[in-house]
Amino acid sequence: MTHKSNLFIWLLLGGLVFRLILAFNAYNPIVFDAKGYSDFAMQFLRGQWPIDCCAKNMGYSAFLAGIYQLFGVENLTAVRLVHIAIDLASALLLYQTAKKLFSQKAALFSFIIYVFNPFTAAFTGLVLAETVSIFLVILLLFILSRSGFRTHAALWFAFGVTAGLLLFTRHSFYYFLFVFFGILGIRVIWEIGVVRGGKLVALLLAGFLFASSYSLIVNYKTFGKVSLVPLYNLKYEIIYLNFFRWKYPEVEFKGEIPEYGQVVQSYWNTPVEGKAAHSEKYKRMLLTRLPGEWRTFLSNLAMNVVWLWDKDHLYTYVDRWYPWDQWPMRILNIGLIGLWAIGIIREIGEKRKKVLGEPVFLFSVLLFFYITILFPLLSNESRHTLVYYPILSLWAGSGVEFLISLLSSSGQDRGSRLQYSGSPPASTPLRREASQRGERTRG
Repeated sequence: MTHKSNLFIWLLLGGLVFRLILAFNAYNPIVFDAKGYSDFAMQFLRGQWPIDCCAKNMGYSAFLAGIYQLFGVENLTAVRLVHIAIDLASALLLYQTAKKLFSQKAALFSFIIYVFNPFTAAFTGLVLAETVSIFLVILLLFILSRSGFRTHAALWFAFGVTAGLLLFTRHSFYYFLFVFFGILGIRVIWEIGVVRGGKLVALLLAGFLFASSYSLIVNYKTFGKVSLVPLYNLKYEIIYLNFFRWKYPEVEFKGEIPEYGQVVQSYWNTPVEGKAAHSEKYKRMLLTRLPGEWRTFLSNLAMNVVWLWDKDHLYTYVDRWYPWDQWPMRILNIGLIGLWAIGIIREIGEKRKKVLGEPVFLFSVLLFFYITILFPLLSNESRHTLVYYPILSLWAGSGVEFLISLLSSSGQDRGSRLQYSGSPPASTPLRREASQRGERTRG
């Protein structure tokens, strides 16, 4: 094997050991959201068709049910090992995507950044949907980066299936996916015509609906309504709570406010048939209060943006290294976001208007703004931005390559100036004058 192949294998093994250490230091009890996912998984095992009225799609629970079926119910070791395998597969897909978009060197940097990213690696130890969601996001990027994507029917269908599985796992992608479908559809119809482009869009939607068929069928069977996502939710209740400054507890259970508990408990105590009216009540309260308190509302939303992107701990629930890991994690996160920004700006600077024709670039930028603008309305929990971290790693690799080339060229320029000052080139007037002085001296 070549030196590069050996390096790649050693990095992959290092990533495996890194994940084993972090995953098996995570909090063991299956509680809160993890317990909800696990309970739905056990319903699958009992032969039921579970559906959640108000909070979750069933994709991750179906995935858990498969692990439980093979290795035993709530076998945390098995879940962690499967998560680790999936996350390493994500790293390999990320490398191939970066290699296609940039260069082998940039791809290696992206790979290293992701393989040793503690934020995503730590979540392989928790019974939460982050690892699977990240894999599906990277798979979407991988499909978009293929050379024949623009006209390849199978790739469009595969993209639709993967997008459907992502929505089946994380319903928070609902609006984003449809907006991106629209962008892809308009672009392909503009480039290759209505008939050929329309067929590709139809294949994408067919794949998407196929992967979403469970949600469509079971929502209709249970509630009598066709829906891709839970029929009811607390969106107006949570948006209303943005009139208050509060932090969702992740590792410090002191950020909640009494109003949060009252609103959420009131919602869950309301029967299914009354949930729509409950949300409508808070919608009216929101619209009544907003004109007079919009400054407070926007200020709290801005704080939610900061909290969402801030990373000052490794694990949710219990972090054994907190608060000692607080500032190292925060500094690392700021550096990663900075490298991502350099990579994005570099792409814009080099390709200018052509970047608008690059699906991976559009996906990356659109998803960043989608998360930054819409997520703060409903959450300030920092783990909800982790699905974007493979994209941060992708563009950060390009950012690292750019900085290295910049420093290298700066060093070469400085070396050239030093060489020039010590011994001017023969073609310059200074060199000729020095040569003439030497000849006169010798004469």
